[in-house]
Amino acid sequence: MDLNKTCLISKEDIQNNITLPCNHSYEYTYLYEEIKQQKIRHKNYFKCPYCRHLYNNCIPYYELELIDKIKNINMGNNILNVYKCDIANCSVPANHFKTGIFCWKHYIKSNIVVELCTATCLNGKTCKNKRKGDLFCNVHKNKNVNLEINK
Repeated sequence: MDLNKTCLISKEDIQNNITLPCNHSYEYTYLYEEIKQQKIRHKNYFKCPYCRHLYNNCIPYYELELIDKIKNINMGNNILNVYKCDIANCSVPANHFKTGIFCWKHYIKSNIVVELCTATCLNGKTCKNKRKGDLFCNVHKNKNVNLEINK
């Protein structure tokens, strides 16, 4: 049995790997459930299920279907540095999302979609201003309101 590919809790093959700093690897779901049980008794720390090494941190969030964000388990300011953020020169511990491995700051930035104004400027080119929830930027929004009133 290859211990690097087998979860030490379930003895099943690992699909969503998390390796603790003590180098013991687990299926994320099983480790998450184990830590939830441990946190009932010990709020401030959890132990590696295999070697019992103590960790005062929480594990990184892993975006999976049955995984909730729970404070001091997989959410908080003090997460284990298990994953590295995909953004260059970022040294903040990261979480594992469906879109990649990011720290919270870069994950939020990666989900922001910048929408541009759909109006045509006087020079004939499409406007390059940003818009918020409307078809037009603030400049063209006022002009289009005036056009509607004059009709």
